[in-house]
Parts: sequence; structure tokens; C-alpha cells
Amino acid sequence: MKDQLELLEKSYWDAMETHNLERIMKLTYFPCIIAGKNGVKQINEDTFIDMFQAAESMPMQVLSISQVSSEVIGSTGVIAYLIEAVHHMDGKKILTKAACSSTWVLIADEWKCLLHTDADLQSDKVQEIS
Repeated sequence: MKDQLELLEKSYWDAMETHNLERIMKLTYFPCIIAGKNGVKQINEDTFIDMFQAAESMPMQVLSISQVSSEVIGSTGVIAYLIEAVHHMDGKKILTKAACSSTWVLIADEWKCLLHTDADLQSDKVQEIS
């Protein structure tokens, strides 16, 4: 099951990269919770769709996922890992590194992401790449 959590997480990131709203919605529990540098938010489906569509103009690419650790207890799975990605913003490529975690719940035989957190590992410095 731990391997399945990693596959779910990678599928989620792939859907972010390819901007696949249908797959993201299928993988997300609503209202979902997101915690990161902008605080903590509980997001309903409509707000999530608005945020997802707004990000279409800022494509991203996952370069690596490493140091994966996961655990499953009953119908709840938790996964944590390091991620390195490139975000395209305002004509620039920005390299980001973060520690992420997600909590997945099994509902009606489908895994859904209930909570995602990320902590920027670069503090306030932004690394622009060519």
C-alpha cells in the first residue's frame, strides 16, 4: 500500500503539470485543506477550480521527488517527501525545493487527498534558472 501512496502522489503532480482538472478533482477530497507559506486554507470545490484554472498561466514541471516516507493505518495514508520543481512565472523559470506531505483517505474504494502541506526549503531566496 505504501507504494500506492507514492503512485497517487505522483499522479497528482502529473495532473498539475498537464493541467488535468478532471484527474485532480477525482483525486481530491472536498473541502480539502492546504497549508504552506500562504497560511492554512480549507477549500471547497468551486474555489479549488478557480485556483487551478488561475494557475494555468504558470506551468510547472516536477524535476524530482525524493526521500519518500509513508505510512498507512486503516483507511488513512500519510506520505512525506522532498520535491524539486520548475515554475514558469512572468517569463522566468523559478527553481523551487520543498518538503511536502499529504494525507489520503480511502472513501468508497477510492483514495482522495484530504490535506497537502508544503514547506519551502529555500527560505526567502528564489533561484532563477535559464
